[in-house]
Amino acid sequence: MYLNKRTIALALSFFVAPLSHAAWNEVALDMEGIPQGGSFSSVVMNNVGGFAVSNYSGEGYVYAYETWSKLKGNVQQLTGMNDVGQISGDVVQGAYKGVVWSSSGPRKDIGILPGYGDSSAQSINNAGVVVGGSGMQGWGANSQVGVAGSAPSKVIAGDEGSAAWDINNHGVITGTAAVVGEPGMTGVYTAKDGVVSYIAKDSYPGVIYYNRSRINDDGDVSYNAIYSGGDFFNQKAFLRESTGNVLALGATGYSHSRAFDVNASGDVLGTVWNGDTWDSISNSRLVLWHNGVSQFIGEEGVYGSQWLVSALNDQGQVLTTRYTPAGQSLVLLTPAVPEPSTWALMLCGVGMMGAIARRRSRLG
Repeated sequence: MYLNKRTIALALSFFVAPLSHAAWNEVALDMEGIPQGGSFSSVVMNNVGGFAVSNYSGEGYVYAYETWSKLKGNVQQLTGMNDVGQISGDVVQGAYKGVVWSSSGPRKDIGILPGYGDSSAQSINNAGVVVGGSGMQGWGANSQVGVAGSAPSKVIAGDEGSAAWDINNHGVITGTAAVVGEPGMTGVYTAKDGVVSYIAKDSYPGVIYYNRSRINDDGDVSYNAIYSGGDFFNQKAFLRESTGNVLALGATGYSHSRAFDVNASGDVLGTVWNGDTWDSISNSRLVLWHNGVSQFIGEEGVYGSQWLVSALNDQGQVLTTRYTPAGQSLVLLTPAVPEPSTWALMLCGVGMMGAIARRRSRLG
């Protein structure tokens, strides 16, 4: 039996297409214990059923043991949640401060990290190691220093204009930084044991800086390029696979894109929109990219596709918000099981592969 890549691709095309456009099952989460009518500023989840949210009133809540409990402090943002139940994020106590919450213990203050006086925790892995930056409250291109939130905290890469955004369970960190020794150049880096490697630099025409890089355990990195013109709204999402292959992420009919996160399967959750103003963002759409191919989740403006109010886990689930006249509600989205017609197409595709293989065997 002999099957080449062209034959396999042809057969698979008969059933991969309908699978890539599968519907999503929506489950509304119980919000008892969370003030109604407010808007959520961030949501995070892990791979074992844990959720946490923050709102624009400076309050944070974690779902554990089938109930919501309030987090301590004036919560600015939640940024990550590991499978142990620890949550990374920021509080405001005169200055921004990175902290770690736990459902089984007291809050741990990371404190003011080296640099500019304000700090932010951006991610936490299953070992409890936190990465982030200082001077983060302005989100400016020249106000960040990438640091590891372990004892003692240390600068990872670059100087001004750098940040650490994520750390995986192998201890590999990714972030964005001014490239040392190359004035005016910024890039996306990965770092392990103090060794920094740049996986992207601003050689793309018009790129002025990068932000929010995220990494999975295989080493796939999602990130965003910020282009001149349109300021923060003129963005393009990318996925740099562990093989070194780079995929530009977008969607037909939309000019801009932004990646939120990448999971263990290499799928990227993000958003797409048109226009360069806040008004245009309200018409954005939530998107999942698989192998660089986009799949829309819901209609325009329905789900939390505005920046950081959606999360993706390794099970392929999406935690997001649904906009309602009364405010926002929390929903968990899971890809639907293929319909019988889809399974029929899959079987046809497999049958075709077998028939082609038998024919090749006879001719050979």
